[in-house]
Amino acid sequence: MARPHKGPRGFIATRAPECQHNIYEQRARDVGLPSGDYAVLVLALVHGFDVPDYIIVQLDPESLHRLDPRQYTSSDDQVDRLVAAVERRSRPQQLRMVGT
Repeated sequence: MARPHKGPRGFIATRAPECQHNIYEQRARDVGLPSGDYAVLVLALVHGFDVPDYIIVQLDPESLHRLDPRQYTSSDDQVDRLVAAVERRSRPQQLRMVGT
């Protein structure tokens, strides 16, 4: 199955000390993200950017709770926007009957 296109992006390559790398990989697994997407999520929070939509669609409220985004940013507004976006995406859509 093909992965959905994530839009135009730049490439960041980095190596972490092995003891840290293992922790980063585990944290990514804990929230259900590939390690690269986890890194982008944390970098966005640390630098005050909105989290990209292609990451939001991979998160659910429980994984967001495990992440505890407030540890990465001092901006309550930023965290509130992220939580609202994840909750909106995870809420089942109401079905409307057409023609009734």
